[in-house]
Amino acid sequence: MSDERLRELERRWRQGGRPDDRLRWWTARARAGDLPPGAEALVARVVDGALAPARVELAAYLGDPRARALALEEVVERVAYGGEPGAMRVVFDEPDLRLDDVLEWIAGLALWEPGAVERALLAATRDAAARDARQDLSATEDEHEPWLHTWREAERERRLAAAQAGLETLERWLDGRARPDADPLPAAATAPHLGPLVMAVSIAARFVLARRAPEPARPDEGRDALRAWRDSLRETVPEARDVRDAVRTALIPWALGEAGA
Repeated sequence: MSDERLRELERRWRQGGRPDDRLRWWTARARAGDLPPGAEALVARVVDGALAPARVELAAYLGDPRARALALEEVVERVAYGGEPGAMRVVFDEPDLRLDDVLEWIAGLALWEPGAVERALLAATRDAAARDARQDLSATEDEHEPWLHTWREAERERRLAAAQAGLETLERWLDGRARPDADPLPAAATAPHLGPLVMAVSIAARFVLARRAPEPARPDEGRDALRAWRDSLRETVPEARDVRDAVRTALIPWALGEAGA
């Protein structure tokens, strides 16, 4: 297919915004070999009805290169209209990211699917728990008080067990494996004294509760909750890229229906 024909199909999609025009443009690009490896398979799944175009956009927002080849412009347009400046910095993979930029990017997931915000917090908190488990506590050990190391290890095991129980409860709720009337607030959330990880699980669960409420939460309430999550894990998650990468790793396969593939 000629470049002129491809440009004409793109023009129709951009001007008219019709989903069938977008699909014709994507299909033509796939046939012309105008897509990176893997993107053609996404187009085929959209054509077959196995994958919604909105999920391709969501994956592009999250950073999947196959999806970006198809829908990056739509993502940029939507974020520019309804997102936050920090989210755009993550979309364009700017090197000097702040944790607040990544939090704005997580909040922007709601532009496609509100439940994706809880999944992002679940993934980032799980990654923080893994980092906590790997931390070398001996670096803070006082040679004159050797019992402190044993106490610190025991405390870490206790908070990690509570956080893991809460993460599993929240994951079951998000995956539809809990009863519809089940409380998504994990039991571990009733023990915030166990530390920042447990508090982070509690905050993620409260996003679920807010979405179930008769009146939707105000945008500023969601931003406040994300800041609280950030503050609870500031010492455990020092790098903004760590949070971004944990969310990408967990949510891209979910968005594209490739989890477990």
